[in-house]
Amino acid sequence: MVKKTVTSNYNSIDLAKFIFSILVIMIHIRPFGNSSNAYIINYILRQCLARIAVPFYFVASGFFLFKKMDLKTCDWKIAKNYCFRLFKLYIIWTFIYSYFIINRINNMQISNKVLYFFKVWLFSGFDHLWYINATIFAVAFVAFLLYKNVSIKRIVIIGIVLYFIGLLDQSYYGLLIPLDNNGNIIEILNCYNDIFITTRNGLFEGVLFIAMGAYFSNCTIEKKKLHIWGIIGSISLLFLETFMVRVLNLKKDGDMYIFLIPAVYFIFAFIVSSDIKASINYVFIRKISSIVYFSHLLIYQIVNFFICTYFSVLKDTALVFLLTVVFCIGFSCLIIKLSEKKYFGWLKIIY
Repeated sequence: MVKKTVTSNYNSIDLAKFIFSILVIMIHIRPFGNSSNAYIINYILRQCLARIAVPFYFVASGFFLFKKMDLKTCDWKIAKNYCFRLFKLYIIWTFIYSYFIINRINNMQISNKVLYFFKVWLFSGFDHLWYINATIFAVAFVAFLLYKNVSIKRIVIIGIVLYFIGLLDQSYYGLLIPLDNNGNIIEILNCYNDIFITTRNGLFEGVLFIAMGAYFSNCTIEKKKLHIWGIIGSISLLFLETFMVRVLNLKKDGDMYIFLIPAVYFIFAFIVSSDIKASINYVFIRKISSIVYFSHLLIYQIVNFFICTYFSVLKDTALVFLLTVVFCIGFSCLIIKLSEKKYFGWLKIIY
């Protein structure tokens, strides 16, 4: 790849973000229900394919942000404005989900309730919202290193090192038991988790993929068969990896895997080098994917409530997933259309 400012249309990225927003829903809702017959297909979709979605979002965010600036003279103002916009989104959506956060801590003591509530607000967000504050941190971290004249390739290497450290509290937690005879590393991780809850965050996951996006933003990417073979190979190895860590009982959480790195790299390279003609409104699709990502757990709670109340026989079936997807897309379209009206322009603050 030759270093150069990227000039292309990015309809393919907008379309991919929409597809990945549906995969994010799969992470939280079994697409084929709770039937034991659907266990394997649910596992493949949720623990393998769907795990690519959030790293892809990180890369896309880094790509679109850093292509606006020269990486050798990082413009703090652009990065600051971007982080401030994300911060507003994080505050708004965390406030919307506060009811569900409070519901989770009903049985805790008062002091623990307050502590947990503020930890969620500050560090992890409600379930899927961790991605927003992780992006804020990772963007600030990468921008700072660029400002200090650290090359983007070195930042990617730093990101890889941080990612592998984070893996030890995620999919490869089981490796610590034989390696950490005195329990010192596990004790350090436990202290870290007491404050920050998880290593699935901006430091240990976000930095690598935001930096990868910044790297892509400064390159010309030609469409190559290598990308397709890279996608096939890396996703195949990702399948094997997810099953391996499960069979060997290594994982503590299943958000981060080694082969997510090449999978996301080749997928993004393929997508950004693919030209799609503007036959439909891809900006509209981009907005839909954003609202779907933010709202899907809210819509799921509403759908699940009605299913459990009036159609309990359909509880934990594929219909719950299907209805959630349909209502998410419908809700997103409604919000976007309303926000274009004179008296509802304020709705743009949620996407």
